[in-house]
Amino acid sequence: NSVIGFLEKIESEFAESLAKLESHEADAQSDYNKMTTENTVMKEGDDQEIKHDEQLLKGLNTKIAEITSDEDTAESELSAVDKYLERLKSRCIGKAESYEERAKRREAEIQGLKEALTLLKADAASLLQRHR
Repeated sequence: NSVIGFLEKIESEFAESLAKLESHEADAQSDYNKMTTENTVMKEGDDQEIKHDEQLLKGLNTKIAEITSDEDTAESELSAVDKYLERLKSRCIGKAESYEERAKRREAEIQGLKEALTLLKADAASLLQRHR
C-alpha cells in the first residue's frame, strides 16, 4: 500500500504540475496572440504613416524643384537687369572732373573768349574805318 500510495501521490503531484504548466502555456499563448495582434495593428498604422510621409515628401520635392527653377530664373533676370543698369549708369551718370581738369577747361574757355574778343575788336575797328 505504501508503494501504491506513493505512486498515487506522485500521480497527484504530476497532475497538479501538468495543470499548472498547461495553465501557464495557455496564458503565454494568449499573451503571444494579444501581442501579435497589437504588433500587426501597429505595423499597419506605421505602414499608413510611411505611405502618407512618402506622399508628403514627394510633394515637397516637387515644390523644391519648382522653387529652385523659379530662383534660377529670378537670378538670371536679376543678372540681366544688373548688367543693363551698369550700362545705363555709364551712359547717364556724369563723372566728376578733378579740380585740375576743370581749371584747365576754364582756362581754355577764357583763352578762347579773349581771342574772340580780340577778333571782335579788330572787326569793329575795320568796320569803323570803312564806315567813315
